[in-house]
Amino acid sequence: SQSAVVLVGTAPVQTLEKNSDGTWNVNTPILVNDIGEAKKYFGYSDNWEKYTLCEAMHVFLELNGVGPLVLINVLDPATHRAQNATTKNATPSKGRITLASAEDIILDTITVKTTGSNPQTKVKGTDYVAVYNQNKKQIIISEVTSGSLGTAALTIKYYLATPSAVTAEDVIGASDGNGLNTGIFAIKNVYQECGVIPAFMMAPGWSEIPAVHAAMYQNSRKINTHWDAWMFTD
Repeated sequence: SQSAVVLVGTAPVQTLEKNSDGTWNVNTPILVNDIGEAKKYFGYSDNWEKYTLCEAMHVFLELNGVGPLVLINVLDPATHRAQNATTKNATPSKGRITLASAEDIILDTITVKTTGSNPQTKVKGTDYVAVYNQNKKQIIISEVTSGSLGTAALTIKYYLATPSAVTAEDVIGASDGNGLNTGIFAIKNVYQECGVIPAFMMAPGWSEIPAVHAAMYQNSRKINTHWDAWMFTD
């Protein structure tokens, strides 16, 4: 069987639409063979301090063509998010509204309403679509049919992801002993879910923390009672 490098950390999954089950890729090992697959499942950011898996995506897949990788993201926009929503008023121009510096906006939380005493909610997919532009770090809200956003000011509401809320405990994760594994403990699910042997493991930006290092060591020995993994630590 092919072996792979397993990396645990944070990725900007909030810039993507939710999966069909209503969740993002969180605590789930996913095999990626190239940078396109990595961006498809996890998004991408050049802010590597906040989104620690992205540097590995760039160095392994783009610079050196080394793979496959198994990525385990622990940032969950459902919990690692601002408590209060952000609200902005914007007027469509040529059927579009652009939200700048939008990298931390949770795409699926965007709502669009008319202003005034009797605000009406615009319907996503019917009146507008919202797409994140990774290169420009913008979200473009575009009308579906001509005039569906109107020409008057609209109220845009959304929540922000908070990568700073991710803790070492999130990265370490846990195991319930019955197959529910999170964080570093999710290395137990790599072979079953990805079909590759977890031969190497990293937690970039986190492994210098003694408790994280200890969890990596604990989970690098006799994985699924079969394999030992090499650890690369900060």
